Amino acid sequence: MRMPEPLKTGDQIRIVAPSSSFARDRFDAGVEIIEAMGFATSFDDSIFSTDRFLAGNDDRRVAELRAALADPEVRCIWVARGGYGATRLLPLVEVAEVARADKWLVGFSDVTALHGLWSRAGCASVHGANVTTLGNWSLDARAELFGLLRGEKRAALRGRGVWGETSVAGPLIGGNLTVLAAMTGTVGLPSFAGAVVLLEDVGERPYRLDRTLTQLLQAGAFADVVGFAIGQLTECDESGANFSALDSVVDVLSPLGRPIVAELPVGHEPSSRAVMLGLEVVLDSRAGTVTPRR
Repeated sequence: MRMPEPLKTGDQIRIVAPSSSFARDRFDAGVEIIEAMGFATSFDDSIFSTDRFLAGNDDRRVAELRAALADPEVRCIWVARGGYGATRLLPLVEVAEVARADKWLVGFSDVTALHGLWSRAGCASVHGANVTTLGNWSLDARAELFGLLRGEKRAALRGRGVWGETSVAGPLIGGNLTVLAAMTGTVGLPSFAGAVVLLEDVGERPYRLDRTLTQLLQAGAFADVVGFAIGQLTECDESGANFSALDSVVDVLSPLGRPIVAELPVGHEPSSRAVMLGLEVVLDSRAGTVTPRR
């Protein structure tokens, strides 16, 4: 997996909106944070378009993404907001375009669809705050995100081992569970063979988590994974239930016999930490850690 060159002060970051429309004030706040870190930002005025629940129609959104990929001045593509819509663009962008561009991608949630595209192109990407959520992230989480982009050493993630007592290594691939399940049977789903699969979600009741995991499992997506890294399951527990959302996840995944580390600080919460997708990590279910190899 190739890792784009680290960003330097003054490098240009292009902001795109491949998914849902967004509030202008949150966008402006995110742009201000990026520029305060020493980077130049650019975006097309059409980014503020609205077409029902999307940030403009498919033609607008895919043209914006392809232009960002093709622009030699752009070093990083940062997504404005998640929501929904990125999966609609996957058949319209060639994997070769992403591979040739060799640019960073930053975002999470619906951006999982684009992380899959980057993975299929053999390019690492950053699972981190969208532009409109930067203002909600903690100062430490922001600092770590920008540190990753600048090439600083990546720290280990600490959670809790919930299944297995072993250590495995593989590229970290995945993101939002619901989005991954939505790509089952399409060209968009990345290969998880030999990978440590990262999964997180928000606002999905336990039975829905079970359903999406079962879909991926029965489709064979998890046949050759080496382990699972479970991030935040934000607002997924059901009030009054005698089991947790995590219990549901472990029930589905544990029969595979792969180690599982859960409660990792990756997902939809302000304390979420940015992680690089596509690069090798060591998952240790005894220590409850996921540690980057480089």
